[in-house]
Amino acid sequence: MILSVYKFLLGWLCSIFYSWRKFEYSFAFETLSWFIFAGSFFLFRIIVLLSKRMDDILKFLLLLLYMISYLPFTSLIGFRQVSIPLIVYNSIYFLVIGTACRLAVEFCSFKIPFIAAGRRLLTGVCVVTISIYLYFSYKYTSLRLYLSFDDVYVAGHGFKSLNVSKFWRIFFATFLWVTPYLISYFLVQRRLIMAILYTLSGISGYCACGSKFILLASVGGYIIVLFFNKKITVRRREFFCYLGIAVFLISGLAMKVSRTNIVADWTSRCLARMLFEVNFAVIHYFNFFIETHHPPEYFLQFLSHFIEVPVRYHSAINPVPLLIGRIYYDTECWCCSGLLGTAVMRLGYPGIFVMPFFHVFILLFFSRLVVALDERLQVLFSFFLAFSIINGSVDIHFVCTLFFYLYLMGSTGNSKKSCNSSQ
Repeated sequence: MILSVYKFLLGWLCSIFYSWRKFEYSFAFETLSWFIFAGSFFLFRIIVLLSKRMDDILKFLLLLLYMISYLPFTSLIGFRQVSIPLIVYNSIYFLVIGTACRLAVEFCSFKIPFIAAGRRLLTGVCVVTISIYLYFSYKYTSLRLYLSFDDVYVAGHGFKSLNVSKFWRIFFATFLWVTPYLISYFLVQRRLIMAILYTLSGISGYCACGSKFILLASVGGYIIVLFFNKKITVRRREFFCYLGIAVFLISGLAMKVSRTNIVADWTSRCLARMLFEVNFAVIHYFNFFIETHHPPEYFLQFLSHFIEVPVRYHSAINPVPLLIGRIYYDTECWCCSGLLGTAVMRLGYPGIFVMPFFHVFILLFFSRLVVALDERLQVLFSFFLAFSIINGSVDIHFVCTLFFYLYLMGSTGNSKKSCNSSQ
């Protein structure tokens, strides 16, 4: 079984990446993790893979979430890094997502009517947003060039400390998160001027806030679009399983045999950060709320209209992601929250059952919006969205902006297909 090899390599890489944390291997917990893996894969196969009405894009998205979030989480079980209640809650979270997606496609099938928008509307919107972004970046960050990978969290903390309004902060963050999507789209459309403009904007954004996702996702877009042509598709799910195995195997061997720290450093940053560190953050969020009884964020926002919320609970003064960094990492870094972490932070225990439906809504609409796009874009955009979700970076303003751009892209692509078929 492909995923069994993938699961084994995850445990091996986890022990390599975090040997400095003195992980204590436990055969009993490792056995438990394999039982959990077997049970979860059985349910995943029944609910998702064997569904005849679920489209390939939605299956691919759920497979990505399963491979890059839940399976790395199970690898931590073998090292006694996960409590039993957290195992139960995280399993429930993913079970609700898979079941809700299956029920949605069975009973609520729908299609999105695209319009013949043409590419002028999309180009106009992009030019306006790039102009506003460059003005903002020049005014508050002086378009600084900062390409160091060693202290990106310092840059991120410096950006969050800027004296700017909430609107501009949201606009800046949303623009950066949709930048890799637009770079890849314009590359596929062979509109190099727009692709270069967004690439420069992405580099400027990385220099301003130190977001490695923007930079790595943009590079990944260039690689897939320029070198893979049309040989890659969401229907080749086994290919991505083998690809994950190959990447982890090569990375682990490189860390073992490399006499320099360059390969090991990049591997730990790119793989351990994406696969394991987010799950560590989930554990820290969970423990934080259990040990401190910190009230949920949305409850505090509602309560603040009636009483004065204590400073230690005020999210604007002491944001929980920053508190997690101070308590567990002893730094001023802004920790990612992950799926379960975001749910508990915002809604408490009810979030374990409520927030999955928000992600199901995103996955369903996303799969309908990208169906008219190039297959390379379907793969790339699915990866981008999956990593955004597991990092806890999917908010309402990001979702609305992304869906708006995807709708314009899909409308343009759908109109081209209609013209070609009529001819």
